[in-house]
Amino acid sequence: KGYLEILRLGKNADMQTEYLNRCIKKTEDIQEMSDRMFEYALVYDVSEPEQIRIIPFSLSRLLELFREQMDFLELAGFHTDISFPDADISDITTQDTLTIQADPELCKRILNNLFSNILKYGSKQETLMLSMQLTPESNNDAALCLALKNAVKPEHSTIESNQIGLKSSMRNMERMGGKLVVCQTDTFFEVRLSFPVTAP
Repeated sequence: KGYLEILRLGKNADMQTEYLNRCIKKTEDIQEMSDRMFEYALVYDVSEPEQIRIIPFSLSRLLELFREQMDFLELAGFHTDISFPDADISDITTQDTLTIQADPELCKRILNNLFSNILKYGSKQETLMLSMQLTPESNNDAALCLALKNAVKPEHSTIESNQIGLKSSMRNMERMGGKLVVCQTDTFFEVRLSFPVTAP
């Protein structure tokens, strides 16, 4: 919808084909998710949890999903920045040697929830920060940690929200063996996602 609104305004004429392709891809994503919901409702008891598909998911693909969302926020007037505190993780992101264990469709839903909240409640006066690093876990395992931090619009700083989207995202991260933690003040909102990773 956002890309279509930008096309209607006639902005960035040289990018119209790219925006149309993104619109088509988004409608395909929506159709796939709605089809899964209808199929699940027809075949299974809706009180049972939806089946998920955990597969190796490359770090480069995950970062691509984040960049797509951040590109759209840039078009909407936000300022964004991606940083890699680990010295060599920027090299890893261009390769497919490091993977997370996740359901790609759940990842898309989680990111849609998070970035929709930023679009609705985020302030454009401060830079939206995305940082990514690897952290050691027990038993010689590692986790990929992503932190997304943005300023909150002053008019929304005291609004009470039911946080249904965040609660759903937390639950979906847990189902994939990961974790989502929210840190919030009156002026800033930060969400941290942690995915289990596999590496050679």
